[in-house]
Amino acid sequence: MATEFTCITRKIEVHLHRHGDSEEANLRNQEEYRIWNEINDNLYKAANRIMSHYFLNDEYESRMYATNPRYQEIEKILKHCKRDKLSQEEIDNLKQEKKELEKLFTEQKKEFLGISQEHNTILKTIRKEFKDVIPGEILDCLILEKSKYTEKRIDIKKGECSVPNYRKGMPIPFRIKIGPGHKTLGIFRRDNNPNNIYVKFPKGLEWDLNFGRDRSNNREIVERILSGQYDVGN
Repeated sequence: MATEFTCITRKIEVHLHRHGDSEEANLRNQEEYRIWNEINDNLYKAANRIMSHYFLNDEYESRMYATNPRYQEIEKILKHCKRDKLSQEEIDNLKQEKKELEKLFTEQKKEFLGISQEHNTILKTIRKEFKDVIPGEILDCLILEKSKYTEKRIDIKKGECSVPNYRKGMPIPFRIKIGPGHKTLGIFRRDNNPNNIYVKFPKGLEWDLNFGRDRSNNREIVERILSGQYDVGN
């Protein structure tokens, strides 16, 4: 029997950490806001490019079916096999040939698109395009957005909906990693102020968690994450 569990999503207000009021601190804050804005300005473009790649991978094979004369001829013959009174042997032979062509198309698609390593192929392409403005940890998570395309794949092929589209201001996905060895991401408590809990973000950004009046008891949940009592997702 499968183990049942509940996944809870919490919204907590965050603020980019200020490192003081000195001129040096102000310059650092300005640079961190520039980095953040750069990520925000490019993330939706990367997400749309990823969806385009998944769509291309699907359409490539469909176009091979549509542009192969022999495949089209076989489909036409099979469509009218009863009218033309084809024997069962002829029908079986045509179906077998069609099956072999489909297998060939699939192999050609794998060879051309590297479909056996689809995730890695798309990730490499997107990283090449956006590596200077979006951290790799975020791009890794963005690739997992494939589920949004997969769940609509059939409707997209039917023309009943379009490829998922993203706009500026979309949520920025990243993994939270707890424990030693994770230098880039994680939830921590400041040494000089134990009540100040923050999230380490790529490119050295730090986001202070603001619990406010905390009617949902979010601080207690985060405290249990820090103690290892609760696990945490993305």
